[in-house]
Amino acid sequence: GRLAAGCIGILDPGLIVLGGGVGRNPLMTENVERVAAELAWPTRIAVSSLGDDGTALGAVKLAVDYTLGLMLREGRHPAVVLPPTSNVEP
Repeated sequence: GRLAAGCIGILDPGLIVLGGGVGRNPLMTENVERVAAELAWPTRIAVSSLGDDGTALGAVKLAVDYTLGLMLREGRHPAVVLPPTSNVEP
């Protein structure tokens, strides 16, 4: 709950999605919602529909975004900030 409250205070997300074992535990979800509301302000807390696969799917998304950014020679990509490229040979 305290971590959620910190995120709410900094980011004001409007929604926090819990996954994995925490998200599947109704008592934990209720506690996170209660503590977050006490320490910050009421924010919707939801449970991820991805279950335990959410972390792996997020990692794949970042890898794909990074690779596409390199292939398309974009200076930046929404999910990953690419290092500046240099034309100087080492």
